[in-house]
Amino acid sequence: MRWRAEAFHGRVMTACVEVNVDDSGLNRAYIALPYGYYTPPYRSLRQPDMLDHTCGPFESIDAAFEAAFCDCRRCILQEVTRERGVQPDQNLFHRSAR
Repeated sequence: MRWRAEAFHGRVMTACVEVNVDDSGLNRAYIALPYGYYTPPYRSLRQPDMLDHTCGPFESIDAAFEAAFCDCRRCILQEVTRERGVQPDQNLFHRSAR
């Protein structure tokens, strides 16, 4: 299992990705639950809404992490919008590697 963390708008996003070999012998990456984000110094993990979400399989570890962090960035931008009363820039995140 691989773990990564990234910072975005003052929050820390964390995710774990597991790699399994499928029936045809190919490596496939899956997002391991739970994943999410928190605002330091509080460490209460908030999970993103999982609408239109897939945990895998992804063709690469990087694609799996990008999908998990995309969900987190979307939810963080919604929080920032509520906190600041501004419209989020929709180009800051996109859903690739589906």
